Amino acid sequence: MADDRANQLRALELMIGSCRAKATAFGVPALIPILNRAELSLSDHAARAGDAPRIPRGKALSVPRTRPVRH
Repeated sequence: MADDRANQLRALELMIGSCRAKATAFGVPALIPILNRAELSLSDHAARAGDAPRIPRGKALSVPRTRPVRH
């Protein structure tokens, strides 16, 4: 599971780099600050992913449904 998460983070990092290159090539400088924030957020996620273990989740609680009321 940790390997999958690391692979996903690397894929997102590559996508951000690709978007940055295309924004520069197409002359859209307004996207650069947005991509910078995305990159900072991604690095923050990567840092937190290594520190805190994921909490295992149990089965979802079932919620009883009422019968539909017709008027």
